[in-house]
Amino acid sequence: MNDTVLIFSYSERTSLELAKRLRGEHVFSLILPGTTTAEQAAAYEPRGIILSGEDGGTGVMDASILEMGVPVLALGQAAHMMLMAMGGACAGTGISRRKVDVHFEKSVLFSGAEDGERYIREAQTLMLPASVRMSASGAGCTLAFEDEERRLYGIQFELERNDPTTTGILDAFLFNVCGCDPWYSIDAAMEEADRQLTEAAAQGGRAVCAVSGGLVSTVTAVMGKKAFGDRLTAVYVETGLMRTGEAETVRETIEALGIPFRTVDIRDKMLGALSGLRSRQQKRRAVQRCLLETLEAGEEDEPVRIIVGTDYTDRLFGRMTPKEFMRTEPLEPLAMCFRREVRAIAERLEVPAAIRERKAFPPMGLGAMVMGEVREEKLAMLRSIDAVFREELTAAGLMPKLYDFYPLLSEEGVLGIGRQVLLCAHTRSGGKLMPARLPYDLVERTVSRILEDHPSVSRVMLDETPTTYRMF
Repeated sequence: MNDTVLIFSYSERTSLELAKRLRGEHVFSLILPGTTTAEQAAAYEPRGIILSGEDGGTGVMDASILEMGVPVLALGQAAHMMLMAMGGACAGTGISRRKVDVHFEKSVLFSGAEDGERYIREAQTLMLPASVRMSASGAGCTLAFEDEERRLYGIQFELERNDPTTTGILDAFLFNVCGCDPWYSIDAAMEEADRQLTEAAAQGGRAVCAVSGGLVSTVTAVMGKKAFGDRLTAVYVETGLMRTGEAETVRETIEALGIPFRTVDIRDKMLGALSGLRSRQQKRRAVQRCLLETLEAGEEDEPVRIIVGTDYTDRLFGRMTPKEFMRTEPLEPLAMCFRREVRAIAERLEVPAAIRERKAFPPMGLGAMVMGEVREEKLAMLRSIDAVFREELTAAGLMPKLYDFYPLLSEEGVLGIGRQVLLCAHTRSGGKLMPARLPYDLVERTVSRILEDHPSVSRVMLDETPTTYRMF
């Protein structure tokens, strides 16, 4: 894909944030594991590589990356790894969690940077090899270094989102050092997705698009309809794992968009497939297998393409469609787009706002929120509890402010006698999921209703733990 910058991830949070920032600058970015080799990276023909690591973290880097002739920018602890690969060393913590007056030397990377006070979470005392020079300093520490001839740059401090200086540093690396062409945009993402679907449609046959009523699958179905026309059918698979009223909502949504629709009920099959499974990974694979087998069932008589709504976060966290479960390669036209990019595409396609603003819900649905083995009575209980929680959040007008919400149902015997429910509601801030500040009266009403409706529930708790990832 034209000019691409690779992000080697040693920190999930910072890598995701960085990739979105690069795309916001119209530079296409891909996140790869920190263990990616130089040979693997070369296959992408990148214009530059960023090594993304948090302060105090650890990781393993293929030192051959520095010999590729491609500019490399290392951030945080990744700068320490790069320095050691260059023949330098780290001699212990020099600065820890305090403000420091930072001075920038003359450098292509810091051409627009101004000296000033910065908060430094952690900086090591660095020992630089002869070929490397200091490019930023503070409190007696080298805060940034570079080998200008080889275009290798290391920075110990964080490139914060709302800091004009660090934004300028990032832009200098992308455009002045790497020479990137700012080509990436929502239009470019749409063109690529359209190209994939149009080429598939030109091969003839029908298409089946799996829909859940969520943002990504709905946008995928709209784009699929544009390419395949009436040869596309949107299929909602009733697994028994979704929220109350979900099937009716999906039907109304898809039919209102003029897309042929049908429902396939596999509730009994799904419960059988989940029987005896306890780990989330086991349950996820069982759900995926059932869904894909259902989509392909009875399609042997004529060519058919299976289209699945997958976004880039699904890809990064291993939620891509398992190819071993399918006879033919599934089509995932939005698999390189972040969710907010999919939302922008939805707006261009005039997908209704109610769909664009829907909270993400996993394909394994309530199965992800039942701890231990999934059984019908647990699903019924959790579906009822979820409906109560949703009603109270909606009535309080909090839905637009939330990133996600869900209840978790424990097994009996955990943390005492009877079942426990954990209510989770998050907002998003700085790459983290933060517990939403729910009004006490809302929590009190929700707990009271749950205990009244479900006497077997012995305890209801509210999750107040910040996290960097979605539970499902």
